[in-house]
Amino acid sequence: MKRLKRIVEKANGLIFYFSLFIIVSWKNRSKSIYIFDLDNTLGNTFPTLVNRNPNEIERLKSIKPFARICSLANNIASSKLRTVFVLTARQFNTREVTVEWVKQAGISIPENQIFLVLSPIQKVWLLKLISLYCKRITFIDDMSFNHEKGEVKYYLDAAKNIPKMVRYIGYKTILNFQKK
Repeated sequence: MKRLKRIVEKANGLIFYFSLFIIVSWKNRSKSIYIFDLDNTLGNTFPTLVNRNPNEIERLKSIKPFARICSLANNIASSKLRTVFVLTARQFNTREVTVEWVKQAGISIPENQIFLVLSPIQKVWLLKLISLYCKRITFIDDMSFNHEKGEVKYYLDAAKNIPKMVRYIGYKTILNFQKK
């Protein structure tokens, strides 16, 4: 019974966030859309995985923002011709803490522009959908994992399937920007 409940919750979450993403991107289709990942892009997530807090919500609250890239996201969001989305791969029950984290990081975007999916490939599916009607999309995402173990690995299958018309800014550029 518990397993069925989890499956239904995940299905409902996917339907909700995919639908919301499509609707909000449609409404913003005439703008340049900037889509930021959260973990290891806007926030310095991997240190929280080294000595992991067993309470996932508390761990997510403790992620330190990368001030420079969060400031960039907020500056972009303040433009009338551009809009910012946060698209992150997290469990759906972390929505509230994710929304609060974005606010605390100083990124002034509406709550309905913060989206959760369950995997990096689902981000690519959404990019493929909205690239049909949104002509200016910039996707800023490290597409990496395993930092906490000292060897950065990449979601290569997801990254290679990002639509060609989407301007993709990846790990190395993000890292260089944060260091400046």
